[in-house]
Amino acid sequence: MRGEGGGGGVGGGLDEEIQREGVGEAFLFLKKEKVKEKEKEKEKEKGDEKKTEKRKAEQIEEVSQQNNKRAKMENFIKGETLTEADLTNKMVKPNVKLPVPWAIFWSNSNKRWYFNETKVNKSIWAWPPPP
Repeated sequence: MRGEGGGGGVGGGLDEEIQREGVGEAFLFLKKEKVKEKEKEKEKEKGDEKKTEKRKAEQIEEVSQQNNKRAKMENFIKGETLTEADLTNKMVKPNVKLPVPWAIFWSNSNKRWYFNETKVNKSIWAWPPPP
């Protein structure tokens, strides 16, 4: 009766082997799960890196646009140096870069070019306009 049952003998050795194999399988399963978790973390990090790179690119673009606006305003404030001759020659329109919404027009009554801010219909006779 010793050989039957769960005591020592042949049956007990088989149970231990099954237990060892079960532990080994559980270990492999846990190891695989850990690898999967690490892969998920890496994918998340890659996604985060892409988001960070996109945010950096957006910030660079925003700064670039702000710098362009600032440069345009500085050019607007500085203006071009126009002489009286430039403003009184009807045949040659003054070559000056005007920001939107400014435009340059000829006045037949005053016989000179003038500048008009078309949004508010404000006219001035010299460029750049006063601050």
